[in-house]
Amino acid sequence: MNRLDLLQDWIVHLLSDESPDHIMYRTPTLSTLHSLGFADVRLIYSEDVDMLVTATKH
Repeated sequence: MNRLDLLQDWIVHLLSDESPDHIMYRTPTLSTLHSLGFADVRLIYSEDVDMLVTATKH
């Protein structure tokens, strides 16, 4: 495509995702969900930077 603007946007996006302000670590995230009143918190999938969590709140 020869779109350097897209490449630049993608690089900025990737670096932004790795910022300490954006990273959601597994254990603290699950604990936070519990402390906020969510029940049945389940880690369904986790690989590299992807994580899928389900929970219920009454």
